[in-house]
Parts: sequence; structure tokens; C-alpha cells
Amino acid sequence: RQNHQQKADGKKGKDQTHGGAKLRCYRFCLARDNQTNHPGTFVALQRRQNGLQDLVGDAVSDYTRPSCRLPGTDMPITKVTEMFSGLFGPSHNDRYAELMIALADKAVECAKHFNATQGKDLAGTIAFERQGDKLVDQIHEVLDNSFIMRFDISDAMALADELDNVLDGLRKTAMHIDIYKALLSKDEADARELGGITEKMIIRLRDIVAMLGEPRMRVARVRDAVNVIDDLESDADKIAALAERRLVGEYSPPGANRLEFLAWLKLYQLLEEATDHANHCAKLVLSLARKEA
Repeated sequence: RQNHQQKADGKKGKDQTHGGAKLRCYRFCLARDNQTNHPGTFVALQRRQNGLQDLVGDAVSDYTRPSCRLPGTDMPITKVTEMFSGLFGPSHNDRYAELMIALADKAVECAKHFNATQGKDLAGTIAFERQGDKLVDQIHEVLDNSFIMRFDISDAMALADELDNVLDGLRKTAMHIDIYKALLSKDEADARELGGITEKMIIRLRDIVAMLGEPRMRVARVRDAVNVIDDLESDADKIAALAERRLVGEYSPPGANRLEFLAWLKLYQLLEEATDHANHCAKLVLSLARKEA
């Protein structure tokens, strides 16, 4: 811009008004032409999108006030945003946050249903999980069609996939209960307690995911919420460890039902894995907040 401004001193016209920012000359229609005539060049341009995305995303996010002007010019920053959108496609930040919150809501509904039915309604749990899969597909479509994003696209996709793993974990647990229901007939207090902690963590996780819709996430606030989930996950680990010790003592004597032991052991492991996924999700949101800061 500075080099062009020196050459443009004394000249009049649209180029000088815009500080010589002839961004319209570099539209990606050239890349689209290369897709036909020079496919190798087009692929190379696509592979460089992630690096450009960080540069453009930082430039746009630093100027959010309507009155802000591009340095050295009278051009409103909103005009710059429009030009970037014309070059690289529109941003889908709001849509991404909306779909992520909907996915977190679905996880909360699934967890509450799982505990209300003690994990015995396999069909109902699978229905929630499939609804979550449809939301994940929509999220992937939004991210695949985005260039300028508030968050790094690969990080945003990893968060969506990990939240989907929370729903998958509940489905796997319900499927395990259905398969081994004849051996899991006892009502174990620690199993119910572990399921309750899982639900609490997912509810807290939903509140953290909702922060994606805020204009700018506050790292301290996100960190405090993540610490609560981390503490709950530690409690879940302790319950699972104590349950395994109890199972070893209960099924060690000769003649004990070894298959029943394996059924209970796997149940506790699946419940504990669901808490791990929820905790990992929360930490991914914290990572996004740190990078944004």
C-alpha cells in the first residue's frame, strides 16, 4: 500500500481514494480459471488458504468498530471487510456458533434422557445421537465452504468432532447396557453417580460452547468454567477407580461370574470415557479463546 501510495501522489481517482488498494484485481476468479487450465496451480492455491486465513482473520478482527478507518485512508473498515468477503467468500462465524450450541443442546438432552432411563432406552439414545450427526454434517459443510473465520477452521472442526464423540460415547454405553442387560441387573450406586457427573459435565460444557456466540470470548471466564469441568472429571476418575477395586474384590473368589465382572468393568470404562470427551471439548474451547486473545 505504501509503495503504491508513493506512485499515486498527486493523482486523482478511485484508486487514490481507496489508498491504492486494488484488491479487485486479484479476485479468485483467476484461480477458478486455473482449475480448468492449470489444475496443479489451483490445488496449490487451495493449500495456502489456511495461512492466508490467519492473516486476513487477524486483520479483520482487530477492527470491529463501525467508525474505524483503514490506516492512512478514509476508507471505512466495513468496506475492507466487504472486499475481503468478495475475494475469499463470506464469513460464517455466527452460523458456526449457532450450530455448535444446537449440538451442545442435543448432548444435554441425550445425557438427561440417558440418566432418566438408566441407559436402558437404546432406541431413544440412538435417535439423539443421529440428530447430533446431522448437526455435525451441517457444521462440516459450513467450515468446508468458509475461508475467513474467526477461529482456525481445523480447530473449529476438531471441536465439533469431539462434541460429537460425547454423544457417541453415550450411544456406546447404552448399547453396552442393552447387550449385557441380563448381567447388569443390579442397581449400583457408583454407576448412577458416575452417570450423574457425566450429565453435570455436559450441562457445564453447553454453557462453555455458548461462549462461541459472544463477540469476543474472555479467557479468564472460559478458564474458570473449564476448571469446574476439570474438577468434575477428576471426581469421575476417582469413582471409576474405586468401582474397579470393588469389582476385583467382589469377583475374585472362585466360582464368581467372570462375564458379569467384564460387563460391569466395561460399563464404568465407557462412562468414564464420556467424561474424558466432555473435558477435552471444554479445553478445546479454552484453546480457541487463548488464540483469539
